Amino acid sequence: MTESNPPGGPLARVRLAVIGIALLVLFIPFVSSFAGVDPQSVPEAGISAQAPAEPALLEPDPNAEWRRTGKTRSQLVIGIRLADTLTGLGFLAWLAFSGAAARFRSVLSALIRSQWLVRAISILLVTIAVTVASLPFDLARYAVSMSYGIGRQPLGAWLGDQAIGLAVTSASAVFLGQLFYSLLRRRPATWWRWVAGAGVPLSMLAVLLSPLYIELFNDFAPISNRAVAERILELAGRAGVPADEVFEIDMSRQTRAANAFVTGIGPTATIALGDTLLENFSEQETLFVMAHEMGHYVRNHLWIGLAVAVVTSAFGSWLLQRILDRILRRYHGRLGYTALADVASLPLILLVAGVLSLAGEPVSNTISRSMETDADRFALRLTVPEDVSPEAAASTFERLGQLALSDPSPNPIVRFVYWSHPTLDERVALVRETAGAAPAYRARPSGP
Repeated sequence: MTESNPPGGPLARVRLAVIGIALLVLFIPFVSSFAGVDPQSVPEAGISAQAPAEPALLEPDPNAEWRRTGKTRSQLVIGIRLADTLTGLGFLAWLAFSGAAARFRSVLSALIRSQWLVRAISILLVTIAVTVASLPFDLARYAVSMSYGIGRQPLGAWLGDQAIGLAVTSASAVFLGQLFYSLLRRRPATWWRWVAGAGVPLSMLAVLLSPLYIELFNDFAPISNRAVAERILELAGRAGVPADEVFEIDMSRQTRAANAFVTGIGPTATIALGDTLLENFSEQETLFVMAHEMGHYVRNHLWIGLAVAVVTSAFGSWLLQRILDRILRRYHGRLGYTALADVASLPLILLVAGVLSLAGEPVSNTISRSMETDADRFALRLTVPEDVSPEAAASTFERLGQLALSDPSPNPIVRFVYWSHPTLDERVALVRETAGAAPAYRARPSGP
């Protein structure tokens, strides 16, 4: 539901390119975005600390000052992201093609007999090195967040969250990395098929574990406002979402952002929303946000994402192997090894996987925007006009954009490459287009 911004914040720093080793970077973020728990869609929203209990609805204003501020801030964040990306890829390229990774592996092998331990240490140190290389840009994003009145978290607490994220990333990287290199040794010619086959169950596992990951940084508890909880559960019952509780996340400890999600696989669903959403949005706006999140669940966006992942993972892993094999044949002398099963190949694998991930990002964002628009339509169909007025629906998007200081109408190229959600102006226009037909539109909330 949140207005999309260029990625940033503690949750976005989970480097799936490192955790997933190779192809998981291509589709786990893509699938997770359809589950309503997309770390990259959490906005850095600046919200007044003294917001009223029931804020007045906002009328979209094309001349508002926040629009200019939002455009400037978004351009700044995109610039930081580009610098971060180029630096990270450049660092991996240096590790791979300078022979540094091979020399380091040789040193470790001379000191340690166990090749399993050599691989574990190598994977761990590459993970840490990539994180350290990105730290200046993380700090720059943190500084931008604080300077625009967005962040609440003191630097020490923020660094603590980064350390927790690095610990999880490192443990995951070592575990998955050992499995991946074992596969490379046993199936050097067909490993891409095994990676493709493992992608979907691992993606589903990532979706199931995502609330647990969030709990490393925030506390979950049943929502304190029981009247709102009952209205949300009543809405869930009408929508066909099998949930019996609504959880509140104490996001206010770290940020003034407002966010929510509905996720789950099978007969149960988890409904959760940030305490900042309850504090700073009207009840109608809150219901509209939750209806959007229910739309992702009811409209089977997770399963659609998994289906797309089957195709993209198979093609992506096949392409990854072909590119890596060609590079290895041509540059093996410079690289310092002759087989991908050598752990010194890790920087090269991450480099190529990262480039493929960047190339696929506009495509995944295009599909994501389509899903988000579908969820917006579902929310309008479910709530307008009986539960939420058209004015409140439009106000929801205006408030998200205003408080997130995101660009409401980015350059079309920027939108195509970076925006995982429709722009603010597109979402407000959708409300206005459908408001007149709201009674008929509401008839079958789970229909196409």
